[in-house]
Amino acid sequence: MNVWLRLVAVFEMAGGAVGAVGSLYWLGHALTRAAMPFGFLVSSLLFTGLFAMCFLAGLYLWQGDRRGIVLSRWVQGLQIIQLAIGTFAFAFRSGLVIVVAGGSVGFNAEFFSVGSAWAVGSYHASVAANLLNSGVAPSEAIDPERAFAIGLNIVAIVIFVYLFRQRSIPTGPTETERALRKWFRRR
Repeated sequence: MNVWLRLVAVFEMAGGAVGAVGSLYWLGHALTRAAMPFGFLVSSLLFTGLFAMCFLAGLYLWQGDRRGIVLSRWVQGLQIIQLAIGTFAFAFRSGLVIVVAGGSVGFNAEFFSVGSAWAVGSYHASVAANLLNSGVAPSEAIDPERAFAIGLNIVAIVIFVYLFRQRSIPTGPTETERALRKWFRRR
């Protein structure tokens, strides 16, 4: 298998595992508090599932399974745009991230961040600024109705395009199958 697909697989498995553990932690934290909004519980479950899908996509890629390409396209596609409009925000990051962001809250470029994060739902406008790391302090007054920010994950775009150029993973025996065939031939 291609070394670039292996690299994508490693980042997806690592990002998916870290993200799922983090989401489960926050889900457990939310369940111990009686005043936690229902939307937070739903979004925690949703993103735990997305991080699990990310891990599974990486695992399939590593094993040379064709499903890995399809799932990885979805995973990378969901990471391309990070958006905050008014009091609504959406972001999904897993693995290696380079984000260029801008909007009514400023402009910023975040280089080589590694990790997993998510945000979705209705937030105060300062969270929209923090979501895209544009440097607006929470104490600054931002009109929630006019707040706007958009971020593009450059790494996700590059991987997404690369995965679409891969028609499929080449068929044929995997490394394990080749080793087993070689071992049985010697017998």
